[in-house]
Parts: sequence; structure tokens; C-alpha cells
Amino acid sequence: MSENKLKKCYQYFWKVPFLVPYWNWKELFEILKSSLKGRLVEGKSIDLFVKEFCDLIGVKYGIVTNLGRSAIELILRAMEIKEGDEVILPSFCCKGILMPVLNAGCRPVMVDIDRNFNISVESCIKKITLKTKAIIVPHLSGKAAEIDKIKEAVKDRNIIIIDDACQATGGRKEGKYLGTLGDVGIFSFGMGKNMMACSGGMVVTDSEKIYQKMCGLPLEKQKLTDILKKLYYCFFRMFLRKYTFPFYLAFDRLVSLSGIKSSCDRGSYKMLKMSSLDAAILRIQLKKLEDIIARRRRNAEILYKELSDVEEILLPEWDEDHVFTKFIITLKKTKVSGTIGPSREVIELARFLTQKSVETEGTYIPLHLREGFEQYADEKLTVTEDLYLNSFTLPVQPKLSEKNMFYIGEVIKEYFEKNREYNARKR
Repeated sequence: MSENKLKKCYQYFWKVPFLVPYWNWKELFEILKSSLKGRLVEGKSIDLFVKEFCDLIGVKYGIVTNLGRSAIELILRAMEIKEGDEVILPSFCCKGILMPVLNAGCRPVMVDIDRNFNISVESCIKKITLKTKAIIVPHLSGKAAEIDKIKEAVKDRNIIIIDDACQATGGRKEGKYLGTLGDVGIFSFGMGKNMMACSGGMVVTDSEKIYQKMCGLPLEKQKLTDILKKLYYCFFRMFLRKYTFPFYLAFDRLVSLSGIKSSCDRGSYKMLKMSSLDAAILRIQLKKLEDIIARRRRNAEILYKELSDVEEILLPEWDEDHVFTKFIITLKKTKVSGTIGPSREVIELARFLTQKSVETEGTYIPLHLREGFEQYADEKLTVTEDLYLNSFTLPVQPKLSEKNMFYIGEVIKEYFEKNREYNARKR
């Protein structure tokens, strides 16, 4: 095998992988114990996790679901937000926020973001009408949004503020946990979040009235087969990916060449109860939460120090409460690639990192740029579109070492040094 082919093959083992669940023997032992005792679907772990999590963040009530999007739909249905009612949300977010709004029969109203990738207060307030019944405020990438200003703007209106801490579990704002700053809060515990189980979501509130309304919508339990499928994916494709990735890479390639299209619709879901297995894993993850955040912040801090002198990029804003579920960088000067999508420079830098065995992730495709959803934004969302074209995400997951982070910094600096030399020769 040639040297080039060896290098190309090696990249798929990812020297610096983007995501590996922060599990060790404790989670694996709990998975084995739950399996042997038949406690994958239902068990005491569910109620114990709810109590422990609510006690930590300081709220009275919590209900666990199978997904974060299920938590959103549970809120909307419990509060009888229905067809014709409007729900404001940023366009720059996961499709999982939009789907429950549509499933509940509401009309989504998409607004712009600020330079921190969070919902723009000005854009949000401008879109409030008599039909507005709820506003979803995500703290994207673990950076606290200006939810207090939005709350102040609607304090005399009957509008529910949903504090979306799906990407900010454990984060704080002025000493209070994110997820506790609205009328209700939501959390997500799937792969890539601060606390990782196979899946899972949660709604929290201090309002007994809201809690009782949500309890009036009982959730069905998950099927054992679905729980086992998710466990298989998380264990073999994610936790053991260093060893299994080549197999899945080859399998996915064969499926692609065969022309067979997957019937799985990642946008579809059913509102269900959290599994006992996920709750058991999350009880362990909860004890690790401060360590997880500390490791993410350490990794982010190394990138800051390594990349602060690279004049071609903008780094995310640093503050003492940012938990860095994602580390999004933005290129300052780019050229549009000619299609709706990342700029040519973003694509080239991401490709260079891939060649150096660093796995990266693109940012969200703005919802209003997705086919079928254009009608939910009635004006150009300038900041959203600019950041989408010029940004992508570097790995800072807690399993990465300091050596990994210094390596990422070296690779990025190498790329821009080569670019500068090339541009100098052209002159």
C-alpha cells in the first residue's frame, strides 16, 4: 500500500475524534447490571435521577422524557399552545427544536442570532405579536443567552419562556443554573451533550400549575428493542469507535454504493418516557458533571492560547460560565462557494484538519434555509447566514487530552502559515 493510501486510511481512525462518550467502567458496569436485572425499560433509577438532578439545580419539579424535543412538545401540549399560536425560536439551531413546535400544531417564527450564536434579543422582541404564546431561548454551545432581557420584555404578556439548556447542562448565569431561568427549562442527554446517556430529555419548573398540567399528559414507556438499538449504537459506534470505525466506514460505503436509501427519518420521533437504563447512566454522569465541564473548559482554554494570534479567525467569546459543549470558530475573510453552504475557506480548512486526522463538525444549517421551512422567516436573517457560511466546530470533548488540543492548534497554525506563504508568492 502506498504512503498516501496509508495516510488516507489512518485519518479514519481519528487521532483527535470529535465525540466519544465520557464513560468508564462505572457506566459499563451499570449497563451490565441493568441488563442482567431486567431494568432497561423501567426501574427506580428514573425517580432517583429526577430527584438528584432537581436538587442539584434547585428546582421543585421535573419530568423525564426520551428526547429533548419530546420535552419541548410536552410543554407546548400541556400549556395548550395550539394551531395558529406562534412560537419564536432562532433559525440557527437544531432541527429537533423545530419538529415539536410543528407536531404541536403551532406556527414557528424564526429570528436572527447574535455574534455568540444565541438568539438575538432585538430580533426576538421585534417578532412578538398577539399570537405569540412561547419563546424558546437556547444557550447554544454552552454560552448563556440574554434570557433575562427577553423575560423583561414580555413580563406583562402571557408568553411562556422556555429556557433551553440542552447544550448547557451545568452552565450558570449570575450563579443560577441555566434551565432554571424561564417558566420551564429543558435538558437533553444524548450523545454530544455534557451529560451523555444513550438518549434522554427533561423538563423542569418551579410552577406547580405547569407541572400538574404536564403530569396530565402521561408518557408511554419505550420499547425494549428501541432501547437496545440505541445502546448498540452508543456502545459500538461511539464508545468503541476507535476499534469499530473502520468496519462502519466500510459498511456505510457499501450502502452508499448500493444506492439503497435509509428509511430512518431523524426528524421523526414519539414523545415517550426516559428509560431506566438512561436514568441509571445519568446518575453516574451527574456525579461527573463538574469534572466534565472542567475538562471542556481546559480544552477550550488551550485552543484560546494556541489560536489567539491567528489573525484569520475569530474565537468564541470567553467567560467564566461558558461550558463549551461546542467550540465554534469563525473565519474573518471568506469567499462564497457559489451555493448555499459553508464558504470555500471553511471547507478547505476542515479538509486540511481531516487530512491531519482531526475530526471536525459543521455548524447547523439554519432552519429557514432548509427546504420546506422557508416560510417561517419573513426577512433575511443576516447574522445567522453570515455565521453559517463562515463557521465550523472544533472538538473539545472531555476525553481529549491536553496533547490533543495542542495538536489541533499546531495543525490550524500550519494551515494558515502555508496560506500566507502561498499568497505572498502570488504577489
